[in-house]
Amino acid sequence: MARVVLWGSSALEAWDYQASRGNFAQDFSDEDFKRCIPTAASTRYAFDALPGLSSPLHVMVVSHEARRNRENVRSHVAPPSLQAGRFSRIAPGIYLPQPEIALLQFARGRSLPEIVAEGTKLCGSFSCDPDTGAAKRRPALSSIAALKSACSIHGDVPGRVAVSRALPWIMEGAASPREIALGLLMSLPHFLGGYALARPVLNQTLELGVRGLRMTEKSYYVADLCWAKNKLVLEYDSDEHHLVSQQLHDDAVKRMVLESLGYRVITVTRLQMNSTEEMNRVAMTVARHLSIPVRFRVKNFPKRQRELRRAVGL
Repeated sequence: MARVVLWGSSALEAWDYQASRGNFAQDFSDEDFKRCIPTAASTRYAFDALPGLSSPLHVMVVSHEARRNRENVRSHVAPPSLQAGRFSRIAPGIYLPQPEIALLQFARGRSLPEIVAEGTKLCGSFSCDPDTGAAKRRPALSSIAALKSACSIHGDVPGRVAVSRALPWIMEGAASPREIALGLLMSLPHFLGGYALARPVLNQTLELGVRGLRMTEKSYYVADLCWAKNKLVLEYDSDEHHLVSQQLHDDAVKRMVLESLGYRVITVTRLQMNSTEEMNRVAMTVARHLSIPVRFRVKNFPKRQRELRRAVGL
């Protein structure tokens, strides 16, 4: 069977649908890599086996002679540090580089907000259902520490410098694409299109204590975005999960309990997130509570906002 090793954006798409990082790693030798040639048959097979992949398919090869560029496939020559190592088999004959390597490859030629968003997704605790796009819980595929290590080890991967620049703004702990969008809109600096507010903790556990237990059976709540020092919580109100009366009731109780413990709870809806003007108002409210002045002292801030919003899928 022909083998293919996915590269960059195609590898990230494949990782996005995995339930976990898994225990399917395999050590590759130089000879193993030489057999990874993107034939027409292996390309068709990859699209059939992984229907979530976009066209063209991006693959890694060991040399310029092994490259095959056609309408539906693009080949990229692996640098020396990647020509032997550990790859993950996700289907017979289909292999992925480790998630950190895939991000380094993806980063070449990408904007900083795109890299930060993809890095935050890798460090998040969710995958996307390939059929519905809904977020499902899973262990994080990577971490900021692992990304830093990859940048240090793989200096010959062209996207390394770009990922190194993005690392200060990558966040951990996101549980959905909208939480990533909300967290980055709030925390990224103005020159990247964000509101430059203090960085929140994503999905922070808030212990309720005795007082909270008097109002609910839960011992803790998880806040989507939290500035614990400032007693501020930002919650994303998803249309998908809030059409059930029980969920509406649970959300109302959560808000009541947190506010009784001194937290300010701000809810952001899908419609608000889809509107730049509405999000400007949300940001101003958050900024007032954090006692942070919001002054956009960069040129073309609306353009930078649009670029960031595209990068986070808004």
